[in-house]
Amino acid sequence: MPADKATAEPAATDERRYLWACDHELSLIIVEDDDNDLKIICHYLRSINPDFDLRIARTAAEGLAMQHELPADCVLLDYYLPDQNANAVLEELSAMDRSTAVVVLSGTNQFDVLAHVLALGATDYLFKAQLDVRSVREVINKSVLRATQPLR
Repeated sequence: MPADKATAEPAATDERRYLWACDHELSLIIVEDDDNDLKIICHYLRSINPDFDLRIARTAAEGLAMQHELPADCVLLDYYLPDQNANAVLEELSAMDRSTAVVVLSGTNQFDVLAHVLALGATDYLFKAQLDVRSVREVINKSVLRATQPLR
């Protein structure tokens, strides 16, 4: 196989494998209290798919109520919220439904914090300082897939 074809195919394959979840109308709850962060996240999500069902919560209590009333496919959860942090929210979400993907959004890259949210049931995390369309799309896709696959 020619070298140029060998290098071109993996990139196309990698890109296609991350499009499955974002090709249909996912429902997402964004739990974020910062206006600037919320604006950026919504912009990226609308760039990925303008038909996403996006619901916005500004506090942990609002997000939990939304998830209880009408569960989303994915919850994007800010780590620091005015009424609770992500740890407490993850414990409550885990008691509700294990098939919902939960991606924690964090301004910190402290390993112990990230390891703890994953242990509490988050399917993944994103660093706010490193957000871009591709990372948001990939993490949501992987998280939804991980949350909906039966444990092996």
